[in-house]
Amino acid sequence: MSFFSFHLANVPLVTAAGALLVAPKSPGLLHIEVMANMELGAAVLSLKRMQLRCIAVFAEWESEAALETFLAAHPVGRRLNLGWHVRLAFLRRWGQVQEFAHLPEIAGRSIPSEPIVALTIARMRLPQLLRFIHWGRPVERQV
Repeated sequence: MSFFSFHLANVPLVTAAGALLVAPKSPGLLHIEVMANMELGAAVLSLKRMQLRCIAVFAEWESEAALETFLAAHPVGRRLNLGWHVRLAFLRRWGQVQEFAHLPEIAGRSIPSEPIVALTIARMRLPQLLRFIHWGRPVERQV
């Protein structure tokens, strides 16, 4: 079964823009989601809100060797390797993201004494932007 990684890294603006526009490709990389970090609570239209120099990456890999090769040899991978990452075993999914539809709803159980990482992938649709901002602002104030 495949495994997953989640990365946070500060990268040059050119690297971030390139990875956001064209997803990196590498042998053994099954799927990758590259996202810009956001500061919750910051003004919606501000440089503080969209932190384009800090990216978050979620990826599915065929093997740990494929991830190691990416981190050592790919230009984006080398930048990510300077940041923080965690390797993840898939346990459960809720909802639908087409690229991960092949994953079962439940693949395993967690061990209560071990740490858990929960990741939410949400794709913004432009027609829903105003509704998202309206309902998201009260939640952001609590963060």
